[in-house]
Amino acid sequence: MRVTGNGRVELAFYQLKDVAHIWYTQWKEKKGTYVVPITGDCFRKTLLDRFFPRELREAK
Repeated sequence: MRVTGNGRVELAFYQLKDVAHIWYTQWKEKKGTYVVPITGDCFRKTLLDRFFPRELREAK
């Protein structure tokens, strides 16, 4: 299968949506009952740390 452009993003989102949802729910539960709304930067960093380890990011 060859996917280009925006199709890559859509495919990645589709493949990760259930896994990411479970991960986010578990992450939120670990934070406790009072959770301050997460910022976009915090979400991005946490998501990248979970699904795209620093070693791989730095290798690019």
